[in-house]
Amino acid sequence: LVTITASDSSSGAKDNSDAHLPYRFQQVHQVPGVGYQPRDPWSRRALLCRVPGQDADAVLWTQARGPRLLGYLAGSFHAAWMEPYPEIINGEGITSRVDGVWTFKQGGEPEAVFHALDPNRFRLLVERRRVRDGILTARFELETGPDRNGDGVWDGDVRVAGVVDVPTADGLWQALVILARAAYDLSPRGVRVVAADTGELLWSYLVGPQPGYDDFAMEDLDGDHEPEIIFGGAAVGNIHQGDFNGTRDDSTRVFALDGAGRLLWSRPFAPYSASMTLRVADVSGDSLPEVLVGSRSAVKECKGIFLLDGKGALLDSLIIPSGVCELALIPG
Repeated sequence: LVTITASDSSSGAKDNSDAHLPYRFQQVHQVPGVGYQPRDPWSRRALLCRVPGQDADAVLWTQARGPRLLGYLAGSFHAAWMEPYPEIINGEGITSRVDGVWTFKQGGEPEAVFHALDPNRFRLLVERRRVRDGILTARFELETGPDRNGDGVWDGDVRVAGVVDVPTADGLWQALVILARAAYDLSPRGVRVVAADTGELLWSYLVGPQPGYDDFAMEDLDGDHEPEIIFGGAAVGNIHQGDFNGTRDDSTRVFALDGAGRLLWSRPFAPYSASMTLRVADVSGDSLPEVLVGSRSAVKECKGIFLLDGKGALLDSLIIPSGVCELALIPG
């Protein structure tokens, strides 16, 4: 059974923009009328996306042998298209995911972005496909990270988290923002930005704290009409020597970068071991968003909710003795 609440314009996203289109993840258990049913855990998170010009949502998911678009909710639920990944990355042990739906400048219509990792997690495949018909618009492979602890796999995961315009000598390039979170292999953790059509690395910003996929946002913090990249990282205590851009994982931290990869500010919160979550929203009513940080720590003063302005300055805080595991914004 798929439970669906259709996305609408209340989210602030528009179908004809270059921004993130309205979509949401739902748990998929069984879809009536569909012969194929997802069985592996990676298949049980489906992406629901409003298709412009049609009074229906598209259902996208991945399985071991590639991405599928399964009909429209107002239709018969017959698969509209299904495309396997190339044989070089097919097989047992592959993990794959549909990361989001964006409108790209070249093409101008919604495209789903998929990624897959080989069993040893050293190779990352990224695909862009048109939501309407599954036509492939871009495909490239990237290396993930080094096997520092010698166990034969890269101990980490990645996610395509957003789309950003990057200034280059040839003008603005549309790029994918990839969030990486290595564990015991330590690196990469942080943001890698690659050309949306070729995968060419445009810039990267590596950090010590381990990023969380839900602790990421792209918002215009300073009113210049260009989104900043905001993300947080947990203090997991794996890094015992060296650092990444002056940071280790001995404290939680929030980072804010511009579209060119320059650090605008960062702010530490709680010492090891600690976790955090963040959301970005205009809570003051001044038309500029603030950064809300929820912190969980053994240190009393570091437990609770902290409100930062767009420059990272602390505006307010609320100490909560049990700490904060998750933040949810309620419109209104």
